[in-house]
Amino acid sequence: MSFDSASVRAQDVALVPDEAAWAAGFATTTGYTENALDEFGQNAVPDWQTGSGPRLHAWTRGLERISLGRWVVPGGCDAETVIPPMGHHDISIPTSTARRPRQVPQRLQQLFAHRGWARDQHGRCLHPFWEQLIQDARIGLHTGLGSNRSWGEAVVANAVVVDRRDQVLLIRHSSPPDSATRLALPGGYALPVDEGVAPARWWAGQRPVTRAGILRAASRHVAAATGQVVPADAAMAITAAARPVTWLQTTANAWTVEFTVLILLPRGVALQPRDGAGACVRSLADLGDRVGLVDPRHRRSLLAAVTRIGPGIANCTAGQR
Repeated sequence: MSFDSASVRAQDVALVPDEAAWAAGFATTTGYTENALDEFGQNAVPDWQTGSGPRLHAWTRGLERISLGRWVVPGGCDAETVIPPMGHHDISIPTSTARRPRQVPQRLQQLFAHRGWARDQHGRCLHPFWEQLIQDARIGLHTGLGSNRSWGEAVVANAVVVDRRDQVLLIRHSSPPDSATRLALPGGYALPVDEGVAPARWWAGQRPVTRAGILRAASRHVAAATGQVVPADAAMAITAAARPVTWLQTTANAWTVEFTVLILLPRGVALQPRDGAGACVRSLADLGDRVGLVDPRHRRSLLAAVTRIGPGIANCTAGQR
């Protein structure tokens, strides 16, 4: 292996000890299952990322291991860099095989080494299972930042908000490549504020990932997207954790780890999304008929969280925040 798989797994397990919550690419030393690779492969065709080079594969000329955990990746496979206008971001470094290639800041390289990730000639980290992904002819990976704002792993927190009347809060969302409008879970990227870190320190390399920060990110996105405020005494639990492969958010050097947070509102607190927010409330009893309308990326996470409602919810207490 070109990375410290045991360290990656140990950090995952410390963050989410509930084995039932482990999904694709999380808390494992063996990478993705064949079923997960089949799903990624189906989603990869056709490649609609215009402006990007071909994907990197294991047989791409110029790919070379130079030492344990260090690689040279060839040029020509970079994703088009399209960084959203959201303030700070890591500096994009186009892939180069020059004798002295430009380097990612040393503090970030130290972070990558601590996380157990391999690095390339620029000091950019490499996805924990990038070797597996580039060996699959259907998949492969672009290099560079692409549409990501930071090198390495970005935390995404999606929320399944349920009240005591067995209703769930959803939003209407359109996503590429077909831009169809579907029901989805409220959620999004974690920010430095969720971890209590000043932005300047976060961008300098102090990038902790904690359970409390994930829960705060989920609550923040629920309030921002729907107007529904999550009370301090709401019961919360992480019900799924995965490293998906999506073509706008996964390159060899930047990817997401996605957490699903189940939020059970206290008795007497109803789901009341803000007017005009594009949010809706659906009955769990009707979910079986409507689940096909939910964005495929969120459908599995929603169903996994819903299965926790019942006898298992007794273990989901406010003290788990």
